[in-house]
Amino acid sequence: MSILAHAIQYYALPEIIARVPASDFVPPPQVDSAIVLLRRRRRSPVEVPSVELLFRVIRAGFSQARKKLSNALPGGLRSQGIAIDKERALRLMDAAGVDANRRAETLTLEEWAAITRALADHNQQRSAAQGA
Repeated sequence: MSILAHAIQYYALPEIIARVPASDFVPPPQVDSAIVLLRRRRRSPVEVPSVELLFRVIRAGFSQARKKLSNALPGGLRSQGIAIDKERALRLMDAAGVDANRRAETLTLEEWAAITRALADHNQQRSAAQGA
């Protein structure tokens, strides 16, 4: 999975409608290709407090290629202005039921949504505590 693959899954229902063999190209690539039809979704496939926050979390997870989420997510969120330390990020992933030792490319859209909901809950609790 990639950021693009998650965006496609969020906004559309992809369907492979034809395959194009590598031999149809000059020079031929090492892999075959496919023609994909994207049908726009009528509603969101996952529940999140904010689509923008969902994709910020996904980008954060992919911010360091081939790194475990435990390392990529905290730094990726901080680089986007979301102040969070590694311990808090680990607790968020635990609350979301996502193993922090996994890599971003192995997560499903629903798992990213669970992390996003946990982060939004954390931010809401933090704001309430600061306002008290």
